[in-house]
Amino acid sequence: MWRTPLDIPDSFVVFHGTSDIYQSSFEQKGILPPPKMKKVRDFGSGFYTTTEEKQARRYAARMAELLGGRPLLVTCTVSGTRLKEISPAKILPDYNREWLDILKQGRWSGEPLEFQWIFGRCGDGLTERVEEVRRTGDDEALLATITPKRGTRTYEHDQFWFGTAEAGTMSITVGSLRTVRIPATSSGDSDRDCESHSSRV
Repeated sequence: MWRTPLDIPDSFVVFHGTSDIYQSSFEQKGILPPPKMKKVRDFGSGFYTTTEEKQARRYAARMAELLGGRPLLVTCTVSGTRLKEISPAKILPDYNREWLDILKQGRWSGEPLEFQWIFGRCGDGLTERVEEVRRTGDDEALLATITPKRGTRTYEHDQFWFGTAEAGTMSITVGSLRTVRIPATSSGDSDRDCESHSSRV
């Protein structure tokens, strides 16, 4: 997990898991400006990716199950050099109050974040329990609930969020688009995978 912009390499690869019903859109349009998403993710509407291929593959399987089609893995090359020129931006390497405050704004406030891109940790996807604790107004309890359990694969997951058209089009080049076969996963963490997709229009 990179901790500062200086840690970001000049070029790196990220992955986006979705259904192949969106394949022609990627082929024709590349990365679109962030859409208004029906289900708000950690940082609000935007284009979500991850540096972990396995994480994106698992999410592609979930999206294909939900939307139909086959799992599609989108591989993108990011220019770290260009990315570091785009601001404001944020790196959130830890599960802490700063991370929680940004998630609260992105998930629940309805107000867009000020950042053009964010690299950080993933909130736990146990939505009902998270919502129940959030409504109590106890931020310490919410942080404990939304932080994935230490030692699980979800705890180590990351997400790279591109929140503006500038951040996406200036720094990302779509590489391969390929449908993938995803082996069956055990129960456990499979429903908690960090979401690394965005809707297409």
